[in-house]
Amino acid sequence: MNAAFDRLVEADAFGALDLRLADLVERLAGGDAPDLRLAATLVSAVRRRGYVCLDVGGDPAGQVARAFGPDVAEAFAAPKGWARTLRRFPNVGKPGDRVPLILEGGRLYLQRFWACQDRVARAVRGRAGEAPAKIGPAVRRALDRAFPGADRSEQRAAAEAAVSRRFAVVSGGP
Repeated sequence: MNAAFDRLVEADAFGALDLRLADLVERLAGGDAPDLRLAATLVSAVRRRGYVCLDVGGDPAGQVARAFGPDVAEAFAAPKGWARTLRRFPNVGKPGDRVPLILEGGRLYLQRFWACQDRVARAVRGRAGEAPAKIGPAVRRALDRAFPGADRSEQRAAAEAAVSRRFAVVSGGP
């Protein structure tokens, strides 16, 4: 077993599903793969905490600290050359592969969540690249009523972008 894994289990960082997934992934790799077991458990656990992937190539300790808090982070030590080690396993693939774990750069994903993220990214790129639609007179009148005066010109521009494009990001205050 891996000492970092044991410390995280003792810190109660994982749920039953995380541990079962790790068992399966390790078994599919032929057993006795502690670095893979740790990665599979963590990628499942951080996903439940709102992250889509585990940073195994950059700052995994920082991500563990953000996801679990400082007490659990103290129990974690990333294996040296973790991303390179994970690439050797047959159930860790590259983007588009149909294996349990996907390693893209230094980011490890559960395959399903990599595929979801990829679909969303392709849809955003497709919609963002489309030309804006013409705004009809009825919509223009509604915008005039909603945004009278020059002091609201930025808000109006944001509203126009939202109604004329299939994809728009509007940020900032009211």
